[in-house]
Amino acid sequence: MKISAVAIWNEFKSKSEKLLLVSLLLVFIGFTASRALLSIGMASILIAGLTNLSNFNFKNIFERKEIWLLTFLFWSVAVSGIWSEDKTVWLNFTRIHLPFLLLPLGLIFINPPTTRQIKTILWLYVIVFSISIATVLGNYVLHFSSINKSIESGGVIPMPHNHIRYSLLLVMAFFSATWLSFLTKNTSRKFAISLSIFLFTSIHILSVRSALVSLYAGLIILLILNLRHLGWKKIISTAALVILFISALFNFVPSLKNKIGYMRYDLTEYFNNKSLDASDGMRIRSWKAGFEVAQNTPFYGSGYGDIYIEMQNWYTNNFPNLLNDQKKLPHNQFLWWWVTLGWLGLLLSVTALLFPLIKLWHKSDWLFKVFYTVLLVSFLWEPTLEEQMGTGFCAVWLFLIIYFAYRKNND
Repeated sequence: MKISAVAIWNEFKSKSEKLLLVSLLLVFIGFTASRALLSIGMASILIAGLTNLSNFNFKNIFERKEIWLLTFLFWSVAVSGIWSEDKTVWLNFTRIHLPFLLLPLGLIFINPPTTRQIKTILWLYVIVFSISIATVLGNYVLHFSSINKSIESGGVIPMPHNHIRYSLLLVMAFFSATWLSFLTKNTSRKFAISLSIFLFTSIHILSVRSALVSLYAGLIILLILNLRHLGWKKIISTAALVILFISALFNFVPSLKNKIGYMRYDLTEYFNNKSLDASDGMRIRSWKAGFEVAQNTPFYGSGYGDIYIEMQNWYTNNFPNLLNDQKKLPHNQFLWWWVTLGWLGLLLSVTALLFPLIKLWHKSDWLFKVFYTVLLVSFLWEPTLEEQMGTGFCAVWLFLIIYFAYRKNND
């Protein structure tokens, strides 16, 4: 690709747009290397928006209701401090959810992007994660035997930060590369396809099951949304190639084979009540615990500050012999909202989250819908938003795809 750094920089005209580009690059690198850099990048997005105040038409400030409504994902946590006894825990969760306040305040004031600017942002994202996963796989190769042995007993390939959130970010890198392959030509398109294949293969080598489920769910939505454009023949041939490729991966990638073998063992041990500390067993038990704890205060919840206390009490009463690291919080985002915010908070959180999808459905392309698929599927297995990397993943991608939906149609 004959694209210079100067040409990329010049695609972003105003100071706020240039600062946004730098901020997003810091965020992307932060996802792979540094939590501090991630925080700095998010704060810089707010600054980028504030630098554009003089050029912003304040008559339009309330037209983007979907952005303001998403700030509920911050305010719900903050307000729950009123009925939370443990203020230290509550303050920590409030800090974690700050991106849902900072990013809207930044992006609301920045001009809609051009398609070229969107491509640039996604290229940066894909390249940063391609470099990151190359180093992860390099380390895996260097310690091949020891890592595969640890996977057999529930371990994972070492990854930056949280392996589940990192793999979800990688899933979106794959879909971003695929999106770029649809909208580019010649050498750029070949490069995008190559990175897409590399990222797709890498996700399977990492063998994080929640990410794999999200990946396949996103692929199904992608095929359905493009059925009219591709036609049945291309869809069937593409699906056949993907199935063959996946079959080869499941048969020849050791980490994936070991992970599947451990999952079978894990579930068998749990349902036979032989092992209470298996990872899937702990996840299933956390669902039961969360469901029963939620019913103690079903309308308004325990508050974010008291979720540890309430869950610990349940485990003490029902499984007194469990070790502390076996007493997991609810491994389901919807269930987490019910425990902490009650039925009312759960309903409002889901409404705030889904409103952009409903409002912008016809303005957005398939990447918008695929992201929602990846996110919502991840909610079934993990409290995705209750850790810095997960909150960052959700907030950054949510506001990016909304920002992309506002794109200018002059290029």
